[in-house]
Amino acid sequence: MPTMNQGGDGVPSSIGTGASTAPSVTSEARLREIFRHATIGMSVTDALGHFVEVNPAFCEITGYSAEELTRMTFMSITHADDRELNLEIGKLAESRGQSAFQVKKRYVRKDGTVIWVRVSVTFVENEIAHAINLIEDISASVQAEELAQVNEQRWQLALSGTADGIWDWDARKNTVYFSPRWKEMLGYADSDVPNRPEIWEELMHPDDLPYAKGAVLCHLEGRTAAYCAEYRLRCRDGNYKWILARGKAIRDASGELVRFIGAHTDINERKCVEAQMRYEASHDALTGLVNRRSYLSHLDEAIAQAKASGGTLYLCVCDIDHFKLINDREGHQAGDDVLVTLAGILRDGIRQQDLAGRMGGDEFLILLPSATKEEALRCIERILCRLHSVAFGGNSGSIFSVTASFGITEWEHTDDAAALIRKADSALYGAKAHGRDSVYCDSQIKNLHETISRNQTGVPWEHLMNGANGPRPEVQY
Repeated sequence: MPTMNQGGDGVPSSIGTGASTAPSVTSEARLREIFRHATIGMSVTDALGHFVEVNPAFCEITGYSAEELTRMTFMSITHADDRELNLEIGKLAESRGQSAFQVKKRYVRKDGTVIWVRVSVTFVENEIAHAINLIEDISASVQAEELAQVNEQRWQLALSGTADGIWDWDARKNTVYFSPRWKEMLGYADSDVPNRPEIWEELMHPDDLPYAKGAVLCHLEGRTAAYCAEYRLRCRDGNYKWILARGKAIRDASGELVRFIGAHTDINERKCVEAQMRYEASHDALTGLVNRRSYLSHLDEAIAQAKASGGTLYLCVCDIDHFKLINDREGHQAGDDVLVTLAGILRDGIRQQDLAGRMGGDEFLILLPSATKEEALRCIERILCRLHSVAFGGNSGSIFSVTASFGITEWEHTDDAAALIRKADSALYGAKAHGRDSVYCDSQIKNLHETISRNQTGVPWEHLMNGANGPRPEVQY
């Protein structure tokens, strides 16, 4: 039965008691040739751990010559912090009766640099107790592992400290990871959203899906340096939230897509502010109707569509009769109330495809595309009558009513926006010349009494005759 001593590169070596058969000269020469030319480090140690023989590859790993190493033990080149571990591994091998195992530790080279090695130890039994050791320099792989650990720690720190949601698609496995924050910003618990690639499309707003998928495809095909897109995702409460998505494709050395990694940033507040700014830029602050600049743009578009389709288009200009007098007598707040009320009547009285806007002061425009002359007249007469049904309050507690004049004109193929507005203004002057409180269209004047007689306004009779809140006020403008 063999006994164990502390030999080999940090492990027990066996002392053989039996006879051994000497190898042939040819076999021994072949083994020595392999030993000498092996690209992996090799050494033979005796029972006390002294190097008996080393190959050139081991000398290159340690920086020592063969002559220097044969005067040393494996412990003398082992890092001080790893020596105790080396001995413990040796004892463990002895207790288990193992004849071979591996140890990962550090060597201190001759020049003082520290390297990581993997030592594979095999014990042999012959007249002289010894171990054969195979040594690999694994410094590069250990450094890569350490770097990966550092990067993972940084990644986890970034995940915990950022307000962004992280997503990571493994292209080879077709699996995806959504961070808890990714789900939280949409109102979901971590367990509510499965980590499936399809979930992204399922949560996407239908209107944004073609654009978002196109942006992904564009980047994956190499047409953009990075992926960046803004779109809406459905939250747990059913509402949609604006998201800024940024990412980058990761490829291997051959250019094959490996991963697609990125982040989601909540930009919903910014989008709401932008939408509000766009609204304020295109709408009148007092009435909420489209403002002059935006209205002229809509008018140009409507004319272009009418030209392309051969359709009809009517434009109406209206203003409040004696509006300056109202401001002077009743106060500017009362004047603002009149403007806001008329804007509401216009908004409620036009068709869905029509557009009402405030040009400035007390002047309003009404655009009626694809309307007949009769439809345009009925719409404006209905607005005129509804205005008659409203009573307003002045500065001193007075109650008063207002009237308005309307001029309607039909678009002709030679009219641009400016010409059409001039024609509508001329019609408005016609309405005022005929006593105000009326609708003027193509040299035809329609006043309130004619409208009432036809009873086609949709306004109850008593409201037309007296007003919505009882008899009409005595003060009328």
